Amino acid sequence: MPKTKHGKPFKVKTITVRQDQATFIEENCINLSRFIQTKLDERMGIKRGGK
Repeated sequence: MPKTKHGKPFKVKTITVRQDQATFIEENCINLSRFIQTKLDERMGIKRGGK
């Protein structure tokens, strides 16, 4: 299983977004992995420090 730079294992998943969403993501230079991880952490009640 792949690991993050901090040695924690992670699972690679594929998601589907609409074309307008893909355009928005690209135009706003959104790191989609980080965005989704943050939103999932919020839903799970996990608070993370950082940017």
